[in-house]
Amino acid sequence: MDGWSFSGWSGDVSGSANPATITLDANKSVTATFTQIFYTLTITSGTNGSITQPGLGTFTYAQGTVVNLLATANTGYGFDTWMGTTGSVSDINAASTTIVMNGNYNIHPNFAKTYTLTITTKPGGTVTQPGIGTFTFKKGTVVNLLALPQPLGYDFDYWEGDTSAIADHHAASTTITMNGNYVINAKFKTVSVRTLTIISGTHGNVTQPGVGTFSYNEGTIVNLLAVANSGHTFLFWSGDIGHVANVFSAGTTVQLHGDYVIRANFSP
Repeated sequence: MDGWSFSGWSGDVSGSANPATITLDANKSVTATFTQIFYTLTITSGTNGSITQPGLGTFTYAQGTVVNLLATANTGYGFDTWMGTTGSVSDINAASTTIVMNGNYNIHPNFAKTYTLTITTKPGGTVTQPGIGTFTFKKGTVVNLLALPQPLGYDFDYWEGDTSAIADHHAASTTITMNGNYVINAKFKTVSVRTLTIISGTHGNVTQPGVGTFSYNEGTIVNLLAVANSGHTFLFWSGDIGHVANVFSAGTTVQLHGDYVIRANFSP
């Protein structure tokens, strides 16, 4: 039986041998004695925080007891991990967790310095990682940054503010290492919007980007794909083809440096 140990026999059988034997040559009485098993949990507190459940000191629990643990960090610090004999701690990285008492344990929490990252943005886009606002991270945490411009008319320019810890302040997708309190801003620039008009000759179709007029930021590389009807073949692209990568390939690209009209031509 969990949480109890056999102590011994009394009555017409004595001793602690288990199993034991008895000769039934008369009416006899036997009693088995069990002792509940207890273990101790000793909790000490690391600097820069405290333990609110179950507290500091040494506590005694029956075997198998599930004990709640709760560590609370001081201002300017965050919980880091539980340390010591942590094999029965359900999540050593959670400030609020549990420990199952299957032995004598000595544990303590570790706290880490925290810093704030405040992110703002200028018109023309937003920051999706970690978002807009003020966020708290443990010292040394590498935080992903991702700035997204509006679909048309804007492009990412650079990160400004406390950028010394940013891996590449000219990259929309980058990281910042939290070794201080930082305020950064995502700056966007305006770009020209260009149109691409696609026309399809008979005996085929353009599936990428389609047939019609489409708008893109200047410099965008657009995939082109022409598909001939059965019994016909793609011949070439015509029109404003100066920036088409390969005018004789049905699957190619065009980079927009102006307003272009191009046509897909197929065999008769």
